[in-house]
Amino acid sequence: GMEQDRVAAAEAGLVELQAGLEASRAKRDQLENLMKEKDALREQDEALAATAEREMAMHEAAATEARNRREVAEAAAEAARQERMRAESEAAMKERSAEEAGREADAAVATREAAEAAAASATARRATMEQEAEQWKQQLSRAEAAAAALVSEIHALEEAAGDAQKRQEQSQQMLADTQARAAEA
Repeated sequence: GMEQDRVAAAEAGLVELQAGLEASRAKRDQLENLMKEKDALREQDEALAATAEREMAMHEAAATEARNRREVAEAAAEAARQERMRAESEAAMKERSAEEAGREADAAVATREAAEAAAASATARRATMEQEAEQWKQQLSRAEAAAAALVSEIHALEEAAGDAQKRQEQSQQMLADTQARAAEA
């Protein structure tokens, strides 16, 4: 009878031991799965951080390009302003010349027959100079229109630069968040 009890006890102990082994194997599997999940999450966070860095670099490049384009447009606007000023002074000179030619023509008309040839040539010169003055006025209008177009282009470029900077700040925030998550992980 005692022998049977011992065998039964040993068998019960064996069953218990097997159950314990199964439980510890299940726990180990669970732990391995958790480690794999943690690794996957870390990789995902690293990929997000890399993407955020790339986007930030792109936004910085866009902001730099917008700044450069604005500087170019400002230089062109300044050149157009100089050209306009030059055209204005030329036009004023031509107008003065035309007025002088007109006075000469009037004086010549008042003289005798002998001075009539001089009067005719002065009149012709006046017409030419008035035509030139008109051309300068048209050039001046074109220069002013070009300057206005450049000013509006500068405004557009400044807006683009502002937008690029906003996106850059958003990217930096994203990167900071991602790095914080990566540090927690």
